[in-house]
Amino acid sequence: MWMVTTSLKLPLLSLGRKGSPVTTNLREPNKNLMKTLSLKEFMALLSFAQIIPVVRRNNNGYAFLTFTNSSNEAENIYFSKTMSNSLTEGEKTTIDFLRSLKACNTVNAAGESRWKLTDSAGSRVDLSAL
Repeated sequence: MWMVTTSLKLPLLSLGRKGSPVTTNLREPNKNLMKTLSLKEFMALLSFAQIIPVVRRNNNGYAFLTFTNSSNEAENIYFSKTMSNSLTEGEKTTIDFLRSLKACNTVNAAGESRWKLTDSAGSRVDLSAL
């Protein structure tokens, strides 16, 4: 199984609050911020141009989709554990399914920032849903 990762330099995100502003790089861990984006926003932010719309699994059984940029460099983005359990390897995704996905930036137990694909923001309601 292969996996190519990119080292894109991303713009900083500043959240307007009174007092000290919170600033974070979206690829770096920040335990105070959980960022959820639509799939379209996520792809634009990370400069992805295409998705290979077939669910694949790594050696540990985790489901993922492969995203490519305009230079055809690929990065695998994994589904959340709950969503991964409901997907079949080799399953071709539909446009409606892709439109329903959210990309959520989370911090794992090792303190590493990771983007996960999910169909919701968990127990949280995203502002765009209101």
